[in-house]
Amino acid sequence: MTAPAARLLTLAAAALLSAAALADPGVKLYCAREIAGFADAEMHLREREAHTVDVTFAGLLPARHRLDWALRDCLNTAVKLDGSQDIVVLAWYRPGPGIVEPVRPYGEETKLVYQASRKTVTLRRTVSAQRRAP
Repeated sequence: MTAPAARLLTLAAAALLSAAALADPGVKLYCAREIAGFADAEMHLREREAHTVDVTFAGLLPARHRLDWALRDCLNTAVKLDGSQDIVVLAWYRPGPGIVEPVRPYGEETKLVYQASRKTVTLRRTVSAQRRAP
C-alpha cells in the first residue's frame, strides 16, 4: 500500500470512529428486570459532564416504590460500570409506539443523582426560573 493510500485509509477510519462516538448509542444495562413494565435501561458515558442513565418503562408504569427501586437498581449497575463521574438517572414512559414521556417526579424537575466525589445518591430538585402568578 502506498503512503498516500495508507494515510487516506487512516483518515477514513478516524472519521468513522468519530461519527460512532458522536452517535453515542449508549451501553445497555442489565437491571430491574423483575419490575413489571420495565422495558430498557441505557447508560450514556460522557467525557466532560455527568453520565446519564435512561430507564424506560412501557405499557405499565410501576407503583412509586417499585419505580424508585428500579431506578436505584439501574444506578447501582451504572456505578459498577463507571462510578468515577457523577451519574444522573432519568425515568421515561412509553405509552405507545413513538411516544416517550418523562415519568414524574423524575425528569426535568427531580433527578436521581450519584455524586462520585462523595459516593452518595441524592434526589436533586431543580427550581424553575419562571415564577408563578400570585
